This record gives sequence, C-alpha cells and structure tokens, in this order.
Amino acid sequence: MRRLGLRLALAGEGAARWGSAMTVLAAVLGTTGLLLLLSVGPALETRADRFAWTTADFGSWADPAADADGWVTITDDNRFPDRVEAPDGTVAQGGFTSYVGDDAVTVVELGHAGLDAPVPPGVDAIPAPGEAYYSPALVERLAEVGQAERYGADVGRVDAGALRYSDDLVAVRGVTPTDAHLAWSTRVTGYDERAMARPLVPLELLVFATGVGAVLAVVVVLVLTAIRLTETTRRRRTATLVLLGADTRAVARIAEGEALLPGVAGALGGLGAFLAVRPLVARIGYEDAQFYASDLWPGWVGVITSLGLILGACLVGARGSVRDLDVDPLGLTRSPERRPRPWRWGGLLLITTPALALLGVPDEMPVVAASMGAAVLGLLVVAPVVVQVLGRLAARGRSAASILGGRRLAAHARTHAGPLAPLIIATLLAPFFAALVPAAATSIDDEVVIGQNELTAVADVVNATKSESAALADHLREVDGVERVARVAEATLVGPVQTELWVGDCSEITAAGHLDVPCVTGSMTLDPSVQLPDDDRPMIEPRAALDVTTDISGTTAEETWFEAPSGVARADFPAGVDMRSGIVARDLDAADAPVRATQLFVAHRPGADVEQMRTLVEQSSPGAHLSTRTTSFNGLSELLRHYYSAVKLLALALALAVAAVLAAAIGFASAQAHRGPADAMLHATGIPTRTLARASAIETALPAAVLACASGIVGSATAVFALHLANRPVPWVDLGLWTFGAPVAAATTLGAVALMTASRAPAGRRHD
Repeated sequence: MRRLGLRLALAGEGAARWGSAMTVLAAVLGTTGLLLLLSVGPALETRADRFAWTTADFGSWADPAADADGWVTITDDNRFPDRVEAPDGTVAQGGFTSYVGDDAVTVVELGHAGLDAPVPPGVDAIPAPGEAYYSPALVERLAEVGQAERYGADVGRVDAGALRYSDDLVAVRGVTPTDAHLAWSTRVTGYDERAMARPLVPLELLVFATGVGAVLAVVVVLVLTAIRLTETTRRRRTATLVLLGADTRAVARIAEGEALLPGVAGALGGLGAFLAVRPLVARIGYEDAQFYASDLWPGWVGVITSLGLILGACLVGARGSVRDLDVDPLGLTRSPERRPRPWRWGGLLLITTPALALLGVPDEMPVVAASMGAAVLGLLVVAPVVVQVLGRLAARGRSAASILGGRRLAAHARTHAGPLAPLIIATLLAPFFAALVPAAATSIDDEVVIGQNELTAVADVVNATKSESAALADHLREVDGVERVARVAEATLVGPVQTELWVGDCSEITAAGHLDVPCVTGSMTLDPSVQLPDDDRPMIEPRAALDVTTDISGTTAEETWFEAPSGVARADFPAGVDMRSGIVARDLDAADAPVRATQLFVAHRPGADVEQMRTLVEQSSPGAHLSTRTTSFNGLSELLRHYYSAVKLLALALALAVAAVLAAAIGFASAQAHRGPADAMLHATGIPTRTLARASAIETALPAAVLACASGIVGSATAVFALHLANRPVPWVDLGLWTFGAPVAAATTLGAVALMTASRAPAGRRHD
C-alpha cells in the first residue's frame, strides 16, 4: 500500500501537487533548521580544540615560570632578572588581549625556552625576541591602520588550522626571558589536540532542545495541513479503494506512502540547503568569535538522525490526517473525533512546576530549565481539554455565532489544539527572553560600570621603570591629537577600609582623566565614603615600589613619603570598577620617590591616532597595554557577551513566533476551506454568511488567545524565578507587553484569517 501511495504522489495533479509541494517545503525547512541546531555543539568543540594552544587552561603545563626561575627586581631605570636556566622541553608562554580599533587581538607570548621546547600549533618555530607570527587577517587590519609589525618583525603566518575562524586576529611573538617572567607566564611542556569546550548553560540547552521540538512540531503541522488541502479529492479516491477491499490500516499506509516521497525529497533538499547556508551561518559570532563553515557539521550520525526525525514527522503527520476515518463497504467517512481524555488534566501539575520552584524548592539555575521544559510539556498535554472546555463555555452564549463556534470547538478539540503547539512554545519563550535582555543590561549598568572618559586612554605600564614611563609619556605627547599625558602611581590607603588611590600630580591627573575633582595643595582628595582612622595618620601602600615590595617599613625618608598628608579634601569621585576613591599629591619624578608610575592617563581629541598610541605603549615595556573606554567595557564586562547572546535568543524566539502564527494560520485556513459543504448546508437553512464567518473567527481566535496567554504567563513566571535566583530586578513592563500583547496579536491575526476565509468563500461553492 505504501508503494501505491508513492505512485499516487508521483501521479498527483492540481491540488495534490500543491499538497506535495507544501510537504517538500516543510521537510526542507525542518531538515535545515534541525541540522543547524544539532551543529552548534560540535562547532563549539571543534573551535575550542583548534584554539586550545593559546590558553593555559588546556594542555600539558608545569609550574609557573616565576616560581621556577626566580623574580625580577626593577630599580630606578633597570630590570634585573634573578633566574636560572630554562628546563629542557619547556617554554614559557603568556599572553594578553590587544585591540585594533574595537576588534580584539589574541597575543601569545613565547620566551625563555629550553632545549627541545615544544612548538605551538600554527607556527614553524618559537619566534626570537622582537619577532612575531601574524594571522592573515591581522596583517590586513594592521596595514589598514598603518601599524604593520606592531608586535614584532613579521617572520610568517599563523596557520588557519590554529585559528578559530578565517578572520581571527592572532599574533605569536617572541619575548626575552625577563619579559617572560614579568608576564606571569606558565611553563608549557606540550600541547594537547583537544580542549574542553565551555559547557552549555541550562538556558542554552533549553533553547536548543526547545528549538528541536519546535522544528519537528512545525513540520508535523505543515505536513498535516498539506495533506488536508486535498482531503476531498483524497477521500473520493480512497473510497474507490475501499470498495475494492482496503481497510483503515491500508488507507493509513497509502497516506504514509504519499507523504514519504515528498518527505524524502524535502529531507535531501534540506541537507543541500543546510550545506548552502553554512557559510552564512558561520559568519554569525558566538562567544566573541565566528566559525569556519566546516565546523557546522553534526556528523553523519547527526545527519542520519535528522533525516530520520524529519521523515518520522512527515509520517506522523500523514497518519494523523486519517486517524479519525471510518472505513465501511459503502465508502469512506470521517468518524466523530475522539474527545480528549480526562488524564490530560494532569498536565496542570507540570505547568505549576515554576510556581512550586518559586516557593523555594531547589535554589539552582538548572531548575529553571527543568521548569520550563515541564511547563511546555504540560501545556501541550492539557491544550485539547482546555479547548474543549472553551467550546462548551462558548456554546452557552446567546448569539448563533458563539453557539456554532463553541460546538465546533467542543466536538473537534484535538483538531483545533494541534496547530497551536508551535504557538504555545513561542509565546512561552518570548516573555522569558524579553525579561532576560533588559535584566542583563541592568546587570551591566549596576555591576560593571566603567568610569573612564571617552576622550581618555589609559596605558597600564606596571612593569616599566621610571625612565621608561617618562620616555613613553614624551612619545605619546608627540602623537597627533594627544593633548595631555599624566603619569600615575596606583596605591592603597591603609585604614579602617582599604581604599584604592591615585598618586601623582593632582592637577595633571584630573585634567588628563577628565575628572571633576578639586586639588588642594598639601592635601589629599578623598571620596566622602572613605573612612580615616581617628588617631594615627594613614599609610600609603604602593602597587609598584622600585624593589617590587609592599613592605612600607623602609628608611625614615621612605616612611615620611608613605605617610598620607594630614590635610583632607572631600569630593565625589566617578563610579566604576576602573575608578579610584582618592588622589594623593606626590612628585613621582623626585629623586627620593620610591615608587614607579603604573598608569598613564592620555587625554586626546576626537579623531586622535589611538592606534599609534597603542603601538607605542605595547612596545614600551613587558605587559604594557592601552585601553579606551570601549575596550575596557568589552574586556571587563563578562555580562556583555551574555547580553548579546540574550538578544540573539530573543530574535530566535520572535522568528519562532512568526513561524508558529503562519503555520497555525495555514492550518486554520485549510480547515475552514474544507468546512465549505457543511457551511453551505447551514447557509441554505437561512444562517447568514456573516454569522458563519464570526463562528469561524471564534473557534480560531478563542483557543489561540487563551492558550497563548496561559503559555505567556508560565513563561513570565519562569523568567521571574530565573531573575530571582540571579538577584536581578524584574522588568514588569516588558513581561506584561509580551505576556499579553503577543497572544492578543496572534489571536487577532488568526481570527482575521478565519474571518476573511469564511467571508470570501461562496456559500454554495463546490470544494474539491
């Protein structure tokens, strides 16, 4: 019988071809979406494997180089490494994040290598001090800003197999043994070929699992709709087969055969579409990096699984289209639909899982994912009985349209609930993600505030000698657009509460840093929140003394220098993780000054040559780097990446909602088209066409609105629970908009589709 169904699919004409075309389209879209979803995990692992050599988290590593090789003493104008020879078979590796414009550059530093030292993947040899390997994209970007060989003399390219993606910005440069000590490098004894990719958080697992389920649900709904588009023709044709002895099982197999051929064609077409869109999808950044197109591959097991799931969804849709047919010797009729069974009310227990979690059942974020999964399942289980109850309530109305629409809902509850499955999932996810996006933004504002002015660049030169920092300041003043450079020493005020300070020329610091803070001669300026001891004068503990010590006992002259001034002025300092709470006026250039400048504040005009400034800083001393407000914000804010990820997830939820509404609209339009004969009979008895159209709108929009609102409320409850665990405020306005606005919009759309379909169909039209 399935073979007969295949022949019927090949010989289809007219409406049958449209139904087959819709099945092919459903399979193509479903296969493409499913393969993309299943490729995310393998792509993350593959990318992490290629880039594992750049971080000390993965590979074969020994003790830190500083512990093994001694320390570096920095005097007034020299650095003296007290070191031993590097062990054989090891190399000291460190690194930092640089920038070209706003694009991050991964800089790997190699130095102080022993005999037979391991060479990292992607380069031919360990570069000598002053030499560097560049990725092809980095060469182009540096050439664009006129800063070629910023990280050292160009000796080659980093191979594509060692990069995360084709446009990855990576430099591997050689450093001296002293630089290796100061960079807090790690002894590397070998490089592993595999890495431990970041595990997906419960929210991401939930998104991917829900996406797989939503794709399969949409495929089933579209296939079911495609088959019902030709229901009248199929019924007549199948009735002839029944007269020849076909039973219900044979009819089902014929339907499966008709759906199998377009399903196979669509699945194979979806595989081709997946290969075609991979290069475009690979350009989408995730976790601050893109992918190679070849990374997006779920493996042959994943491909076979995807094709099997799509074909299974097509067969389920085909069998569902004939599950309520009665076959008798006189022909083929549609039996009364089975009413939803009472056990479906048990889905309410699953829906209440978020509410139970809110009452304080396990205080773990995975509970959020489990709660949402249970809520989705519960809503899908209880949907048919909810539709049946809605139909009975509507049938108690006084208008003819309400009575007719309500009775149809009650009699065909399962038929009306089926197309709403994708809509239920979408309206549950939309408020959840809509709540997380502003919550993430609020987290950034509250927890990762950057006080650095947009026209101030900060050079971190903690390992520079006094003469090096002074020379760097002079070079920076010559850069086009630079207005002022202030040398700053970072320190801590020892008191009831440890307070971070800036030490240096107060007027220069405030001018270069664009700080609205007064400077008083002979006094230190502190934020009003800083508490001082009542009796003893507080002491200043520098971050970088000349001998790299935090011991402030020293000589009498040093003790005097380390004593805080007696005069104190109060002023509000800017908030931010990069800001300090006070300024102590000291002359860093004095001969007896026992500290070194650890930062340079560079005030510049708009359009200044920031790239030239960055090159000068990063070539000046070990570990030196320049940060602007943009790069500081991106570098310090871990939540920023989650914010962008949440935006992408919200876009996914919106796309799913649009697809769900379209799928439901097609399903209801098809159902309305096949009610034509029954509506014609009702119209012949005197019922106006307008009444029939209103009845169709009621039976279409009422369950959509109620179930969408219910799923939106459940999604909002889960979002509230997640924000409660994260101690974040709840954006009630966003939740209210998505919880009730999205369902109303969906119900209005579906109702309008039903109303227009019923109003435009002639009452006596023949439907075949």
